[in-house]
Amino acid sequence: MPEYPGGEQALVEYLSANVHYPEQAVKDSIEGRVVVGFSLQADFSVTNVVVLQSSGSALLDEEAIRVVRSMPKWECKSEPCYYIDMKYTLPVNFKFE
Repeated sequence: MPEYPGGEQALVEYLSANVHYPEQAVKDSIEGRVVVGFSLQADFSVTNVVVLQSSGSALLDEEAIRVVRSMPKWECKSEPCYYIDMKYTLPVNFKFE
């Protein structure tokens, strides 16, 4: 199965480094969890990004979509690597530290 380059820990680090809390959401003290769904194309790039479960805030939902769309291509660790139409879900949490 394809995986994020560097594995699950690298994906967590990517999200931590690239999710930008929307300024208005900070001002309004909005927290939440967005569950995003996506597919991988034959070249393992991310496509068909959609919100499966909204946080209740369009600001957080839009940021979760943005960061998932901007993910690098995934990798296939097994050889030979065949394209299989796979769908993934990914929770993106927005919480004040």
